[in-house]
Amino acid sequence: AVPSLDKSVYLLNKESGETEKIAHLKDWAWGQPAVRDNTLVLTDISGHVYGFDLSGTGDLAQSWEYSTDHRLKASPTV
Repeated sequence: AVPSLDKSVYLLNKESGETEKIAHLKDWAWGQPAVRDNTLVLTDISGHVYGFDLSGTGDLAQSWEYSTDHRLKASPTV
């Protein structure tokens, strides 16, 4: 997964080099994502932490969101 400053998250197909938009966040995705137990964890600069379920075979589904009330410029650690 590749975060971006357009409030989107993209998947990069390593074979074709093509990107696919998989999620739209509330603000810039600043840090690099982390993965644990089939969950992709992302943060945005407004302080939101997002979890996306990677276990499905179709579209990536957001499974949870948490607001920290603080700006986040770091990558999540899981």
